[in-house]
Amino acid sequence: MTENQFQVLAAAQNYATDLYQTKVSKSIHFHTLQHTQEVLAAAEKMAEYYQLADEDRFALSIAAWFHDTGYSGGSAKGHEDLSAELAVKFLNEHQVSQAIIDKVKGCINATRIPQTPNSLIEQIICDADLFHLGTGDFKEKNRLLREELNDFGGHNLSKKDWRKLNVEFLEKHNYFTSYAKENLQPLKTVYQEELKEK
Repeated sequence: MTENQFQVLAAAQNYATDLYQTKVSKSIHFHTLQHTQEVLAAAEKMAEYYQLADEDRFALSIAAWFHDTGYSGGSAKGHEDLSAELAVKFLNEHQVSQAIIDKVKGCINATRIPQTPNSLIEQIICDADLFHLGTGDFKEKNRLLREELNDFGGHNLSKKDWRKLNVEFLEKHNYFTSYAKENLQPLKTVYQEELKEK
């Protein structure tokens, strides 16, 4: 990546970190700065695996930093729209090319459930966003998400209802990249079966 791209990435990190620390509700337990950092790490791992070109890697990393910043608007519904708006504004201020802005927007919009990626980098961010479904972190992340839906989303999900929702979600969800299919799908299937048995 170019010197300028590294500077813009550092600025994106500062911008997103500040938003999470000052604007995002404390009743958000899953869509946190830590989640954003984990999505970035997973995206970087896959970018390396696929030997992505610098421009794609840059767009992917910016999208990872911004993909959930829309929670700063105080609502989970449609947060991707605000996330994309914040990213576009930030990138315009840093004079980033329209081609990269379009890639970043595409990545952020692709993470909306049900996910609809159209390119490899969009597939990567979708899989990075739900990376935990196929790792040892699944149960802890799942607990945090239920807490968030109850505290921030105003739901009152019992453990039984939550399990049912999870089974439905896992059955509908598919990983897109060959990397995730090989490395994450096997464990995800195990969790799916465990939840069904319960």
